[in-house]
Amino acid sequence: MLQPHTQECAFTTGYPPKDLWGTEAPVPLSWPRAGSPTNKPATCVGKALGYGNSARGKASCFSPSAPPMSFFRLQQEQLRAFEKDGFLLVPNLLNAEEVRLLRQITEGVVRSDPHRLDRHDAKGRKTLLSLRNDLCDDMYSTLVRCERIARTMEALLGDEVYHYHHKVMIKEPKVGGAWEWHQDYGYWYENGCLRPDMASCMIAITAATKANGCLEVVPGSHRLGRIDHVERHGQVCADPERVVEICAQLGVRDMEINPGDGLFFHSNLLHRSQRNASDDPRLSVINCFNTKSNDPIKEHHHPGYSPLPICPDEEVLAAGTRQWQSLSESAE
Repeated sequence: MLQPHTQECAFTTGYPPKDLWGTEAPVPLSWPRAGSPTNKPATCVGKALGYGNSARGKASCFSPSAPPMSFFRLQQEQLRAFEKDGFLLVPNLLNAEEVRLLRQITEGVVRSDPHRLDRHDAKGRKTLLSLRNDLCDDMYSTLVRCERIARTMEALLGDEVYHYHHKVMIKEPKVGGAWEWHQDYGYWYENGCLRPDMASCMIAITAATKANGCLEVVPGSHRLGRIDHVERHGQVCADPERVVEICAQLGVRDMEINPGDGLFFHSNLLHRSQRNASDDPRLSVINCFNTKSNDPIKEHHHPGYSPLPICPDEEVLAAGTRQWQSLSESAE
């Protein structure tokens, strides 16, 4: 077994008990929350994502005494839909204030990220990609750890999950590049993960439309198993000949979604995105999870199992407020 991905913090463990799944009530009901001082995540080195000093405006005030908010909890019919289609769209996974802060933070730090990766398509158009294997106390990491995402992942995959990595993607207007058809497990298989018991949650920071290169998915394609992947136009993509037949038989769905909507999708789901031909940027954050029982069998740049410190959903807004305040102060 590989050495787990460690941080200087205490963690809570546990995943949804199986006997809850047979009811018609929401799957995550009252699992323990991480809230004590010993369950705080490690603090980031530096500001925001650990870099960047550009920001505009002031942080909005977060009031602990504000009325309690209602957050997403998975329903049994949604679990069945995920098992059938390989994805689940959740409108308004984030509320308007969370989305506003997330966009401000993203525009303030990602473009100036010295570790950012620029991924090019066949025409030379690029997508900005900022990826992290570590969790800290910023808004992005808190999204990974919050109940509405982490507990949903545990229910969808039927196991305790851990943070595999998370990434922010920006497709700039007119020049944002395309991603070829692929399965995430087409890559992650090579990382030593024996089974495709993995999934991601993509959150739209801005509206995703056909014009700006929204995600396209093939419903039910996760049930076909892992497809061979080949290099094409500088990207690793699913076997093009097979993909043509799969799309003809199963169809393709455009995931045009609004800011704050969340898309949970299986690692074997075929998906792609076209270039951004619009005048608007397309921003998204993708949280990727592996299951405890699927710990990689070899070392890789993505981490092995380490318990995930799941936190209350209210922490997302609090973390975003702190991070934006820090960015704002550093810009003064």
